[in-house]
Amino acid sequence: LIEPHMLQAREALSLAAREGMTSSHWDDAQRFATTARMLSPRSPQPPLVLGEIALAQGNLNRATEWLELALTLDEDENTARTGLARVAMARRDHDTAERLFREAAARQPQDWKVWSHLGWLLTETTQFDEAEVILKRSAALAGSTEPGPHMLLAALYLAWDRPTTALVHAERSVQLARQAPDLRAEAHFLRGRAFFALDELREAELDFQQAVFADSRHTAARGEIGHVRALQGDLPAAIESYRQVLAIDPGNAAARENLGRLDAQLLRAELGADGTPP
Repeated sequence: LIEPHMLQAREALSLAAREGMTSSHWDDAQRFATTARMLSPRSPQPPLVLGEIALAQGNLNRATEWLELALTLDEDENTARTGLARVAMARRDHDTAERLFREAAARQPQDWKVWSHLGWLLTETTQFDEAEVILKRSAALAGSTEPGPHMLLAALYLAWDRPTTALVHAERSVQLARQAPDLRAEAHFLRGRAFFALDELREAELDFQQAVFADSRHTAARGEIGHVRALQGDLPAAIESYRQVLAIDPGNAAARENLGRLDAQLLRAELGADGTPP
């Protein structure tokens, strides 16, 4: 009875996540999931989607309520358990997040996504050795078509200051992301970061541009284009890149700081060494 509503709720949630916080699809997802909840109050599925909506919108208290309800309705609902772990990560409660991810992995040891979540948490908490083991397990379980584990391995090796190995997995993720358009931008961004760490600035910029081409709102990639152009001495182009970041995300403190610094540097260059026009 509720499946059509749940299907529409999940589709709307996917569209909303893709379009950002101003998307009208958030309301659609909320409405369909709420209708499903009214039709089947004992099903854990509507609370799961309502929890995902709240988590995506940053309402951590509400997300916790919905996900805990889903877990109460079905203690084997691992998606609720991993959702609560993600809430704990957002709250920087790494101990709780790790415990919940490990519980989820023990319950579903063949689920590569659960191992990916745990591996990423271990990366964030600089437990690199175990993160490597966990993420390689995730990649093996996922098979040869999923870019996600390779993207996380690339991010791990970048954090671990092993850019050559990061590039291998970033290259693999770019290849696999050709069949996963939603991940294409991030795959190119990671490969760009690996090239950048190896001082291959031209290749890095090309990948950052590909990331922006795949997702015009990818502010991190635009910021890295600015970084590359600043290093190459093209201050006007770098300034324009940071302005583009701020046009999309006016609260981006790093872009604002970089823009101010480069504006001052360009002004000094235009005035000359003695502070007067040449």
